[in-house]
Amino acid sequence: MVYNSDDSDRIKNVFRHGGWTFRTERSHILGTDGHYSWKRELNCFQGQSLPDAIFHRNSLEIYHNETGVRIRFCALEALRGWASLDLDPVKAADASSDHWRHRMKITPSVDYDYTYTTLYPGGTDMVLKSDDEEGTLNYLDADSSSFVAKRVINNSPQFGPARLRKPICKCKGDGGRAPFVQRTKVRQSTVQGVSNGAFDSQNHQNSIITPKWKTNTKEGTVDIEGMIRKYPRPICYEIVDLYEDDLHDNGTCFLKAKVYVTEAGWAGLLRFFVRVDGVMARVLDTRFQHYFGDRHVLRERSWREGSWEDFVGGDRNSTADTRPNISLEAANDSMAAKVLKLKRPVTIESLSLEPPQCYSRKYLGAADMKASWHLQSQCLHIKAMSTRITCPVPEVNFGIAILSINDEGKYIEALPPTDDTSVLLTNSLCSLWKKSSNTLNDPEHNTISNFLSLYISPDMNDGGRLVLGDDKGLGHVWRLSNGEPLFDFPVVSKAVRDRYSKSNVVSARLWVEHVVWSRDGELVGAAAGRSAVLVSARNGQILSTLESSEGSITDLAFRNHSLAIASYGIIQFLVGSDKSNVCTAKVFKRGNASVQCLHISPDGNCVAVGFLDKTLRVIQMNGKSNESQAESVISAIDWVGFNAPVKLVRFSNIGTWIAAMGGSSILVVPVDLDPQVEAPILCRTYGETASDGCDGTCQRFTSFMWSSLPEKENILVALDVSSKIHIFDVTKAVQAWPKRAFPLLDT
Repeated sequence: MVYNSDDSDRIKNVFRHGGWTFRTERSHILGTDGHYSWKRELNCFQGQSLPDAIFHRNSLEIYHNETGVRIRFCALEALRGWASLDLDPVKAADASSDHWRHRMKITPSVDYDYTYTTLYPGGTDMVLKSDDEEGTLNYLDADSSSFVAKRVINNSPQFGPARLRKPICKCKGDGGRAPFVQRTKVRQSTVQGVSNGAFDSQNHQNSIITPKWKTNTKEGTVDIEGMIRKYPRPICYEIVDLYEDDLHDNGTCFLKAKVYVTEAGWAGLLRFFVRVDGVMARVLDTRFQHYFGDRHVLRERSWREGSWEDFVGGDRNSTADTRPNISLEAANDSMAAKVLKLKRPVTIESLSLEPPQCYSRKYLGAADMKASWHLQSQCLHIKAMSTRITCPVPEVNFGIAILSINDEGKYIEALPPTDDTSVLLTNSLCSLWKKSSNTLNDPEHNTISNFLSLYISPDMNDGGRLVLGDDKGLGHVWRLSNGEPLFDFPVVSKAVRDRYSKSNVVSARLWVEHVVWSRDGELVGAAAGRSAVLVSARNGQILSTLESSEGSITDLAFRNHSLAIASYGIIQFLVGSDKSNVCTAKVFKRGNASVQCLHISPDGNCVAVGFLDKTLRVIQMNGKSNESQAESVISAIDWVGFNAPVKLVRFSNIGTWIAAMGGSSILVVPVDLDPQVEAPILCRTYGETASDGCDGTCQRFTSFMWSSLPEKENILVALDVSSKIHIFDVTKAVQAWPKRAFPLLDT
């Protein structure tokens, strides 16, 4: 069945057979204004171009009517895969033969992958439509959700600051991105009680678990050729162009999606092909196959590549033309798929076609009293963070669930477990112990202090301990079980404290806003203004000190027994021991970028840094345990795409995941992720981004925390600006680029 939409240049095809719906849409290519917007969406730098012909409204959907599983293909998600793959450019300029120089119209001199190679395998989600005739196409629109991984050049601390990448294209609007092309209105589907509106096509994720492709070992292989030989006359055959480019008349590249439907089943092919004339050829195939009646779909992914000689034969550098008599028209993608060798092993995966599974309170841990209360406790804690300083107590030791400092910093109290958020927010919960900030009075300077920061030691022996920072340049270690003071230590030098106390001037130089414990509870770190100290938790001895020359200190984190200190464009490490008071600084620099937050993985091998310029840097370390030796950086990657500064970054409980918060986005990246091959995970509230790349109806986040239970490490609890709590399971994301995780519960 073929029909025209309201837009006269959009043509749709819908074909149904064997319990499946095959839907295609074709339209014109993206215009000049659209190119500017897509370049901004894809975080392109100045001078970086996109394919000449992008069919931005073209799509192919293969939809299973019974289960709601949808396999989909579009240009935008494919180009996100290209941007993250970030291949080195083909060295066309290295061709040395006179024959080559004569053929070249121009000599490419770009420093990015101008062939637009992508490992995008298509998207997979689950859509329960009210009718089978028309799906939802919001995934075709630029929506400020493109996250691109850029390899950092010359990132070793021994060589000073990293060389900055080219600046991102400046064709931006008020929200930091170019105004998007006006969205094409598409009919929304109603999903089991969910009303029509923005992103209703994905609102079902609130209750439906999206299926995943799994490495196949039993279901067989993909044999499209065998299906075509057996069924040479398809009952439906569609080809959808997604993008193409002629490489300035020096070759060709394209991405196409095809579907071939027979009486017995269907086959799909997503093919990327590039030919740089006289240099090389490359073909990446994602092949799908399904026989009606089976409860699975097979997917095969391959990458074939070779030189020009591998492709058509002959010697490129010979003075004579030794190539066989093959026209460029014959040197096509079909030939490349036959003659080129595999660059990577073929992978075969299967997708199970099972009835939709719904999330339940049992799934979230409600059937387990410990997990259920733990989740409630986390929601309570993060809710309270909107009005006060709070810190949860691991495993509810000593009957204490949360330590809380009131909004004026006048007192700290230990609170028992409760599932009523309003009780904590209204100060109507009976505390186990309560201490006033008057106990922090400095008799030497006759001043009254207030609490500013709080951190609980992971070591719960001997009643546990906590560290407090005040607004007079001092740190305080107390016993957790009863609030007994153990010892104090100076964070700011006595000379600085004397100067401000005598003048009665309130200065941020004295505000101890950052305190942290080492993972074994042996060391304490604290910072105020430009000053930082490393302290022994046994006796309060100062082991190392640092005065930052790069501005105020913005965050602290421990890597084993070294204290990482973040400030403007720099991270320094303090190393100390009970025998030495030597300060050793190992420096990471990034020019013109203010560090906003910092966290280090539990094993100390990965450092995550959030910046004011809306960038997350992930640094892989070599894992040396000897702190006195210079440690080298294995690799560093910048994640670009946030719509606000990255204000918070945290590793999950055992270090499987990294999460970074910036504006209306929380980006989640597995620590072992290869960003060239696999997409990251994007957590957002329901809604629609604004046309200039701002938040729109998506809420901005103010904080988040991972579950501290190892068995629930994948659960993330986030708080937005309206004090609403959103609970995400990062393993249950829509399989797109990037993967999309939507809240399981909103409270």
